[in-house]
Amino acid sequence: MIFFNSNGQDSFVFARNHPANSARNLSIEVKWYQTLSLFGKEFNVYRREADLAEWQPVSPNPVSRLKTLPSSLIEEDEELDFFIDALNQASPEELEDDFLKLNILLKSFESNEFARFLGIYFKDNEVLPGKSYQYKITILNGSQETVLGQSSFIEAGSYQQTGGVQDLEAYQEGRVINFNWTQNSNLYYAYNLYETDSTGSTNRLNNQPLMLSMQPDSSGVLVFPKPMFKRRGSIEGASYSYYIEGIDYFGEMSQPSSVVNIRIDDVTPPPPPLNLSGRADSLRVLLKWEQEDTGDLKGYTIYRSQKSEGKFEPVTASLLPAGNNTYNEILQVPGPYYYRIEAEDHTGNKSLSEMAFVEAQDVFPPSQPLDLTIKSDTGRFYLTWLENEEPDLKGYLLYRTVDENDPDHYVLLNAEPLDTNYYEQRLPKNVKNEFFYFLVAIDTSFNRSQPSAIATAVLPDVVAPERPVINQVGYSDEGIIVNWTRNVEEDLAGYHLYRFDSLHPEGTQVNQALIAKSSFRFIDRTADGNTEYQYRLAAIDSLANISPLSEAAYAFRREELLLEAQLTVKLKSQKRKKTNWLEWSEIDPKLIRGYVVFRGESERSIKPITGLLASTSFVDKDLKKEAYVYQVRAYSIPGKVIISRTVEWEVR
Repeated sequence: MIFFNSNGQDSFVFARNHPANSARNLSIEVKWYQTLSLFGKEFNVYRREADLAEWQPVSPNPVSRLKTLPSSLIEEDEELDFFIDALNQASPEELEDDFLKLNILLKSFESNEFARFLGIYFKDNEVLPGKSYQYKITILNGSQETVLGQSSFIEAGSYQQTGGVQDLEAYQEGRVINFNWTQNSNLYYAYNLYETDSTGSTNRLNNQPLMLSMQPDSSGVLVFPKPMFKRRGSIEGASYSYYIEGIDYFGEMSQPSSVVNIRIDDVTPPPPPLNLSGRADSLRVLLKWEQEDTGDLKGYTIYRSQKSEGKFEPVTASLLPAGNNTYNEILQVPGPYYYRIEAEDHTGNKSLSEMAFVEAQDVFPPSQPLDLTIKSDTGRFYLTWLENEEPDLKGYLLYRTVDENDPDHYVLLNAEPLDTNYYEQRLPKNVKNEFFYFLVAIDTSFNRSQPSAIATAVLPDVVAPERPVINQVGYSDEGIIVNWTRNVEEDLAGYHLYRFDSLHPEGTQVNQALIAKSSFRFIDRTADGNTEYQYRLAAIDSLANISPLSEAAYAFRREELLLEAQLTVKLKSQKRKKTNWLEWSEIDPKLIRGYVVFRGESERSIKPITGLLASTSFVDKDLKKEAYVYQVRAYSIPGKVIISRTVEWEVR
């Protein structure tokens, strides 16, 4: 049964002093139970004293189920006749019915005589006062004897009630009082709970003994339910006292528990306000409602929300005193509003009214926006202004034009009102118009303010002139003439001309002063003749923006040079190292580009063996033949060649 299985035991053996014990007549009662079967077995009862280890039999014959009980006992308890007949007439299958077992078990707790009938009770009359005894029950199964269980030690003497139930608690939850206490299945199988009201009248709350079964919790662990008992129907404001008694397995009541006192709080809310209605005149709202008088009303809290589903926020900082049935307020922001009234009594119980809807309209425009200012940057304007303080402000509309005196051509820049006090507008970098802006503030009711003062600005010029084009290079006795196509920018300031050569690859500015914007040619009088140059042109506007350099134009002004020189070659030989050392006379470096050494086995087969040399010597280490012919040639800038006489060399 669940009462026994709850703590994992398969059997119980209980022993107590008989309630009728006296100094001359002592006895100890023993009961036992097993979870597998309640009846139909034979048992032997053994006893030992506390200071002895040996068990002594105390039942002259095995204890087993009786056929009946004396009629005098049956007459004292009308239920005994029913249970005895039911057991005597039931088949073995019917005796295994759980409901029948449960009722038999409970009756055996209540009636020791019925337990005697079942063969699970023994009364030991051979005990001495002051001696402590322990009892052992064995089950007989043919010739075998198996231990069922052992009782705790008990000292023979007068009857003592079981100690009181521990940890009784009572607490209120709404209109219900909940009770809990410590369950002790080793001492009690059931409980009785008692209530004493303010008149001193005591009543038992439960019609039948309270028996609790353990149930699995969310993790599967068997626990007793909480709360263990609920008391309904208490009077609010009244005080009560409670105590509980346990019923032991011999059907006797325990000592009363400690008394728990509780006063029942008022948890009944006042009637809710009725017929709540609201009316708006512009931003002024008037609320009205009705209230049933209960004598306990403390006041009201007004709640408001702009959405029917909430969140509702309190409008009043403190309770509106009872007796008021109207409320006025002036809204800061127009729009739809929902109201609810909460009634509160002196105990703090509250109740809410139904909702009332109010539409508050706004006819007052926002104030004129102030301090509109503009900062210009590359390709953008950044506008700022002072933020309006109206709580129902929806935003700002921004307008722009390029003609301040033509109000019909102002363009609205934003379809949706701006919810900031700044705006950035990006424009092409080459836009050079003057722009005019003004603001209009708009509220949630679409009322418009007076336009702000006009602010004006111009984008900074950061656009360079177009890339110039050099269309021709010419030559004269004065120098190299560079011609280009003039740029057409209105803000053109002039040009710079740059020259590049091998000595100055980074380029050199040719003009000292800015070339006039009307010019289309320039004579470079500092250019050297017979030198390769590249020219590139840049255009500059009035704000010093510089265009990309033009494509390069190549120039070479040829000059005839007087060249009168001879080339003399000397040869030295180191035969062991197979090396020939050539040296020749130097010619003015300004007149020639360099020297080239030729070699061959004969004068007709000579070929160049070097590139263009700047020095006047050469070491030939590649002597694979027995004899060679050498010649040196100098190449002038105008294109002339000076050839030396050949020199011969041979090993012998």
